[in-house]
Amino acid sequence: MGVTSEERDLRARIEGGTPPSSDVSALVEQLRVENAALRTIIEELLHRIYHKKSERVTPAVRPAPPAAPKTRTKPAADETGHGRAPFRDDLPRETIVTDVPEEQRVCTTCAAALLPIGVDVSEQGDLQPVRIIVRRYERKKYACPQGHEVQSGAAPPPGLVARAKWTTNTYAFVVVAKFGDHLPLDRVESMLQRQGIELPKSTMADMAALVAERIVPILAECKKEILAHDHLQADETPLKTVLDGGRGTAQGYLWVYRALCPQDRGQAPIEKLLMKFSFSRGHEVPLAFLAGWKGTLQTDGYQGYDQVVRTNGLRHAGCWSHARRKWKKALDLGVKDAEVMIDLLRRLWQIEAAVKTRIAAKKLDHVAAEEIRRRVRNRRSNSAVARIRKELDRIRAAPGLLPKSPLGKAATYLHNQWAELLVFLDDPQVELDTNAIERAIRPIAIGRRNWHVAGSPQGAETAAALFSIIGMCKALDIDPHAYLADVLERVSPYADLAALTPWAWARARAAGATITLAS
Repeated sequence: MGVTSEERDLRARIEGGTPPSSDVSALVEQLRVENAALRTIIEELLHRIYHKKSERVTPAVRPAPPAAPKTRTKPAADETGHGRAPFRDDLPRETIVTDVPEEQRVCTTCAAALLPIGVDVSEQGDLQPVRIIVRRYERKKYACPQGHEVQSGAAPPPGLVARAKWTTNTYAFVVVAKFGDHLPLDRVESMLQRQGIELPKSTMADMAALVAERIVPILAECKKEILAHDHLQADETPLKTVLDGGRGTAQGYLWVYRALCPQDRGQAPIEKLLMKFSFSRGHEVPLAFLAGWKGTLQTDGYQGYDQVVRTNGLRHAGCWSHARRKWKKALDLGVKDAEVMIDLLRRLWQIEAAVKTRIAAKKLDHVAAEEIRRRVRNRRSNSAVARIRKELDRIRAAPGLLPKSPLGKAATYLHNQWAELLVFLDDPQVELDTNAIERAIRPIAIGRRNWHVAGSPQGAETAAALFSIIGMCKALDIDPHAYLADVLERVSPYADLAALTPWAWARARAAGATITLAS
């Protein structure tokens, strides 16, 4: 750290004999603040290196009243052990029957014929490596002996390209391996080569791009339906991208938009999300995506959304989880004053969990669920928030609180976001946090460890499209391979796009509609 002009002036005055008492005090205070800030930075860096990244906090242990002596009782039937998880009923099964030889079906004691009394059943999973089946189409031909005409058998099913070498099943496999399981394509190529399958990674990259191109109309329909809802969440995550022509890399971003859509009685809400790629992290990106949209937008406090909030006249909701993380960070760095605030914040999630349990137990429809959530938040959550505000004011008024210290940063964030954080109290559709949208983009962070960068701007656009589709499938608990293999054969300029969205596909499957996989 270089010598400042104030330090030079002070040194000159000391050497000249001028009493520098006030200047010395100011300099000491400045150095104290700078030293505290530097120590905080060092502690944060050491914590990142040597500590686990977890938001879990062990609740403060309070002495419990002495428990009455327990008498040992026989455990219930369902408490004796977990046992093995059975195989799912929808998995294909090969039944192998073993029977007692006929000559052994006689009692060795009385020589009476043994009677059948049942069957013992056990199952073993036989997981086989990836295998390829080459579908050979032989079209028989018939000709008129007089040379008038020729008839031939039906043509093979059309592929995604003319004279396609690979079925849509293969396209779906490649996409899920790369964007669902986050395997680099060179690793997929090696895995396939072990089974005698030659599928170069360059070909697989082209296949993924073609799939992304084919599902553009479906994604457009998804966007239309997402923007039809008046409550959205938004977030963004980095995606480093190689520039055209290989001219180095640039930082890009995947912008994610999520809607939580209520369903009928007893059914979980449908999660809808969509990702868009941009090299910019500026306000112009959400402005373009949300052009003309009205409603409530929930974010993590990033200022890039402020412009669209003002321009569209949106209601802006905050994320309590992001506020809590800063207090947790302060606690991890040894700031004991953060412990009380952590306990107060934890109460908000406890209240929300109790409400969810009650809604699920009674199988309420979304109207009744929102009414319960509104009443509970108005009574119990409001009281918890009031205690949080009181503790925040106490900490902010404490003498010696440094704005750049962990405690100061936590208090400043909570204070600055206060209006946005209060929105959930009178709007039951607003969630307490944005954890769900973060869970949707967390796999991308995992994938970056494997493939590091997008190979081109077009590759980043492909990634955004395919991450969107696979993310929606995972949120809906449907197999992305089955979904892609089916819709890739059905999407066309004349298709009913509303029936091809992941949530519509999931509803059709739940209703018992036949889903035809690509052959």
